[in-house]
Amino acid sequence: MGTFDAEDAQEYLEQVAPYFERVIALDKKLHIFIDSTQFEKLSTEGRRVFSDLNKHPAIGNLATMGINRIYSMLARFIMIASGKNNIRFFNSEDEALTWLREAK
Repeated sequence: MGTFDAEDAQEYLEQVAPYFERVIALDKKLHIFIDSTQFEKLSTEGRRVFSDLNKHPAIGNLATMGINRIYSMLARFIMIASGKNNIRFFNSEDEALTWLREAK
């Protein structure tokens, strides 16, 4: 994938946005798995999108796999900026999905 830029960010939002109203109507949270093994770089716009996304009331937990130390620090910044402590980092998809399934 390379750089996660403004175009990628818009495409990602278009994919997840349809779930927001339904999840809120059901009084549930949307838990998201992010495979970042394909990201070489996360643009400023990409960081903004993830920060804004994490602030949305429909968002529950975010499980991230394959993140390097730099992006780990950025993800922690996103948690602080959004006021949520809902992002965890995993080395395998199975671990990440198990954590998400156990989330309420």
